[in-house]
Amino acid sequence: WFNAWSQNSEASREETIQNTYYWAWRNQMNFKYKPTKRQSINLMLGHEMTERESNRLYGKRLNGNDRLPDLSAGDALTAENSGYTGRSAFLSFFGRLNYSLRDRYLLTATLRYDGSSNFGDGHRWGCFPSVSAAWRINKEKFLKDADWISNLKLRAGYGLSGNQDAIDSYNSLQLVKPNGVVSVGGSPTVTMGVIRNANPDLKWEVKRTVNAGIDVGFFRNRLLMTVDYYHSKTSDMLYLYDVSVPPFAYNKLLANLGSMRNSGVELGFGVTPLQTKDMELSINVNVTFQQNKLLSL
Repeated sequence: WFNAWSQNSEASREETIQNTYYWAWRNQMNFKYKPTKRQSINLMLGHEMTERESNRLYGKRLNGNDRLPDLSAGDALTAENSGYTGRSAFLSFFGRLNYSLRDRYLLTATLRYDGSSNFGDGHRWGCFPSVSAAWRINKEKFLKDADWISNLKLRAGYGLSGNQDAIDSYNSLQLVKPNGVVSVGGSPTVTMGVIRNANPDLKWEVKRTVNAGIDVGFFRNRLLMTVDYYHSKTSDMLYLYDVSVPPFAYNKLLANLGSMRNSGVELGFGVTPLQTKDMELSINVNVTFQQNKLLSL
């Protein structure tokens, strides 16, 4: 026998409901044009939109009923609750142009114009262009008799890229939350307090990269070698650094503060010792030498 309405002073019940919604929409168009037999142009234009929303609701009560698995069965005087709703959106316009002359001289230009709600007003949009060129030397006339050279291509490029992964939604805004209850005119009133320092000047973290490389293939590409060199500098790094109190309410502030330099060489080797109609065996080895240096913080 038991009393279904008995209470256990040590019992408690917690409930959490959390939902995340995400959608993406991407459009892309491709155009091909050959002004002459020796030239070709490929143009790609695109548009992308994404949005994410997260909702969380939490509740807790003590002195719950052991036999009633319901949050409302607990003591209302011990109730705790909290909630959160966050939304972020991303919008991008992008394009790429490929130009080829005699299938030997290649040029590629890209452009991205990205916007993110994670940054402050006036800093949400970033423009990130890039350009690269390549020369297929093995297609030149002076190598037409070197049929043992399957591929010989020189490459070089320069470009900008943006990063927003280091921050969450609303970092640029002043956020508040309930921090107590006071009596106003004889009625209990919830007071609000700032929960962190806001920075309305947050903007994109930008990386500028220069790279050059060579691709070599011998004997119908059964022996491959790739060498790449890159040098990049990241500026306006998003970093959570220490600040004084006052004038700030808290001792941490997220800002675009530092810069970093990365450089290195990547080597790739590949060999196909076995290649038949029904079977192929390939062996690939990659080696990377990299140097990173923090320039400022």
